[in-house]
Amino acid sequence: MRTLSAKARQSTASTPAKAIPCSTDMKCDRSHPKTFEPAVSVVKDLQKTIAVMVVDGFSLATLAGILEPIRIANQLCDEARLVCTTIGLAGKAAVCSAGLEIDLDDCLDAYARKLSFETPDVFVICSGERVEKQCSLSLRSLLSRLNRKGVELHAVGTASWLLADAGLLEGRECTIHWTKAASFAEKYRDVRIQNRILLNDGKLFSSPGELATFDLCLSLIARILGDDRAELVSEYLVKGLVRHPETRQYRPHALRHAALDENLSSIIDLMEDNLSSARPMKDILGKLKLSRRQIERIFRNKLGSTPYQYYRRMRLERSRDLLRSSDMSILDISIACGFSSASQFNKSFRDVFSCRPSDMKGLSRSLQDHRIWRS
Repeated sequence: MRTLSAKARQSTASTPAKAIPCSTDMKCDRSHPKTFEPAVSVVKDLQKTIAVMVVDGFSLATLAGILEPIRIANQLCDEARLVCTTIGLAGKAAVCSAGLEIDLDDCLDAYARKLSFETPDVFVICSGERVEKQCSLSLRSLLSRLNRKGVELHAVGTASWLLADAGLLEGRECTIHWTKAASFAEKYRDVRIQNRILLNDGKLFSSPGELATFDLCLSLIARILGDDRAELVSEYLVKGLVRHPETRQYRPHALRHAALDENLSSIIDLMEDNLSSARPMKDILGKLKLSRRQIERIFRNKLGSTPYQYYRRMRLERSRDLLRSSDMSILDISIACGFSSASQFNKSFRDVFSCRPSDMKGLSRSLQDHRIWRS
């Protein structure tokens, strides 16, 4: 197993804790008249402690989206304002989805014992593949304690699953990486899941991870250090403008290729909200102020399809996501995707994907159990 070290640290004069781990020893060139102008002296009250829990299966891109903006924000100040520590579940290391092992500062059990006198301001959970296998009583207990203490909780990647498992998302909104959205929605029906790159409900923040993590972290930096500092960090990362939190993490396949039409977008959004419904199409589209003929004309001109064909395709694509990412039975998946019977579901699935649902589920299990990097 290859190892990628994350032990390089910056120390601060005001606290014995270690500052953000950084991937390189890059030094800040403060000669740039705008981007690297030295900041004023640090105000102690502005210093924040950030704990990052790294869960096996995480994405390197997601972890970089947390650590790098914080490191750069500290580098652009006279002293580090954001003091960061990293934590593993079982030990002081975690393995990413690419098979690299990352060295961390602490482990869950040891960190939990310190909570009574070292409460962080922000707690970030970074998780990725097979997150449902990472749920545990000790993690639930830790998250519940942090929530009671009023700590900001940030779920990144698939980590909303862990917050929901701890009972912290009941009746609330969150977002999660789209590959887990379908199975998450079926398991936690009392949680309102949104297709966004960033969402906060009180002191609970969530992001689908990957490149959207940079937006989450830049938003955090803006709230702590100000918008100007966040913009400088964004410039340093050559990222461009910070995206609005309500930006969708993905768009329905048809809208990626068709010229965006306001009516078409509204119809597809309505279909997405009713993927589990077995109601007739006329009942779903009856909520729109458009006639059946108008709706059919829009779909024919923009997508070359009928509304019924497109809606059925959406439900089948959701069933495929569930077959790939959940442990639900094929019967439960067919019901969750609005099919009246397993036989109807099997026939529709074969017509569209040229294989049986059981073939897709078997292939998914094989890929999960035999990763290329493990061979």
